[in-house]
Amino acid sequence: MFISGSQTSKCSHRDADRWHDERGHAVRFAFGEIRLGIANGLQVRCDNLPAYREASFCSPLAKLGIRTSYIAPLNPRGNGLAERFVRTLKDNRLAVQYFATHQELADEMAAFRLVYNEFYILQRWDYRTLEEVKRLF
Repeated sequence: MFISGSQTSKCSHRDADRWHDERGHAVRFAFGEIRLGIANGLQVRCDNLPAYREASFCSPLAKLGIRTSYIAPLNPRGNGLAERFVRTLKDNRLAVQYFATHQELADEMAAFRLVYNEFYILQRWDYRTLEEVKRLF
């Protein structure tokens, strides 16, 4: 699960409920259910902004077993993986298509996630796909 600081920092307080719902959907998609500790071993990489250190952000993650990790100040490389994923998504899907509804956009993003995990070969995983790496562990 990738959460980019630039993405979440754009959320207002009224978007907080939606943000919690999206986290829950991601966990349910990945693990099939939501329960205490279901995501043990996962890590969310965040900027050092105060919003990411608040209990309202960290506590639900901790209950799921997700550890919060903060990038070093003034180190733009720290968020690079998430930013690269977002750029790949934008370049390959979002910039080349028009979406008439939010549901069409959500469906396209879900389809991209499946294609990305199954077919994109990445250097950081020793030139394997995410699905190949998952099968190893």
